[in-house]
Amino acid sequence: MEKSYVAIETLEHCPVCKISVENADNILDSYTEVDGRRYFYTIDICKSCGAIYSVKRSKNQCFYTEQYDAEKEHSHQNDQSAPLISSCIWNVETKKRQVEEIISFLQKPSNTYLEVGSSDGTLFRMVKQRLQGSGQVFSEALLIESSGASNYCSNIEGCQVINQSIMSKNVMLPNNTYDIAVFSHCLEHFEMPRDVIKKIRKSLSDDGLLYIEVPDGMRCDRSLSYPLGYFHVVNYNLLNLSWMIRSEGFEIIDLIQRDHYPGIRLIAKKSCLFSVDEPLKESYFWAKGALNQWLNAVDMVKGKIVKLNIEKQEKKVLLYGCGTHTRALIDALPYLELCDFTDSNPRIKLFNNKPVIPIDMVDFKIYDYVIISSYAYQDDIFKRIVSTGCPFEKIVRLYDTVFSYDQGF
Repeated sequence: MEKSYVAIETLEHCPVCKISVENADNILDSYTEVDGRRYFYTIDICKSCGAIYSVKRSKNQCFYTEQYDAEKEHSHQNDQSAPLISSCIWNVETKKRQVEEIISFLQKPSNTYLEVGSSDGTLFRMVKQRLQGSGQVFSEALLIESSGASNYCSNIEGCQVINQSIMSKNVMLPNNTYDIAVFSHCLEHFEMPRDVIKKIRKSLSDDGLLYIEVPDGMRCDRSLSYPLGYFHVVNYNLLNLSWMIRSEGFEIIDLIQRDHYPGIRLIAKKSCLFSVDEPLKESYFWAKGALNQWLNAVDMVKGKIVKLNIEKQEKKVLLYGCGTHTRALIDALPYLELCDFTDSNPRIKLFNNKPVIPIDMVDFKIYDYVIISSYAYQDDIFKRIVSTGCPFEKIVRLYDTVFSYDQGF
């Protein structure tokens, strides 16, 4: 199949330390496929600060507009006029932890709140409800979300919603206003994160807090379709994230690795001090080691499939999952494109130019193996396949653990 990509653009500087991209190691080239179009990206490591990022990538700004709302299709978004629901347990548990952390730093009877990349507004809604339970309120709240998820935010009382990118010239934030600014799995999407932080810093009050959670670049060693992925421009680690935030005029209050979800959580206070030290060189070796782990993990996943002895097409195989993971799986083992495909998303009719079988129409009797082609939702898919009537012995799980730290695969 001829590879034809959406137009590719090249960064000139590392998003984290601003050094030239000529000072980056290229690890590999990859791509994803969205709505039948191929999006190219590279995986590179900055030798100066250890940031894992894409020097070259296809760009399509429609992914960050009100018309695009892919997360809704995966039930990751909730109607905020209805009771909160647990759409996926790891997401809910992560938000519960975030809520308690945010509340612990809001001590005033009345607070002002800013969230960038608020998605459907669930985190804000949970914080607001929890705050009210302790007799506190938000005197002002602003949610910024450029995708179609912002439509859900508009159903939440007591907040203003902006459906544009934070870096849009039309988004004018008041100076010295907000007590806390929240970035929950958002900062990794920006090509110029330092400019975002600069803009946010001006809007924070004198003792304003910055709350950030991002994927942990040191724990990208699980899924075949990571460590970066098209939608994430930068993978941070503890060293380069804290260095970048300090260099933009913040004092780090707390910094942890999240064990429940492989992420980094940072809380910082606006300061008049700007760090001028150099990024720690250890950060580069951390990133290099993490990517080596990931490459080893890729070999282990491929090895599990090779052992099934399906390359000669003597076995009939069904792949559950028609997303980026399956695209990466086929890219690694091209003979898998001859498999059948199923997915729980009714919108997906075709994958790899083949019809997608609705999960409730699958005849499991005709298949020798059913491979779960997903990482984050492997457990949920396993339960669904079993409840649909698939025998245990036919199900192939590619990962022994999901969202766990310092354990085997």
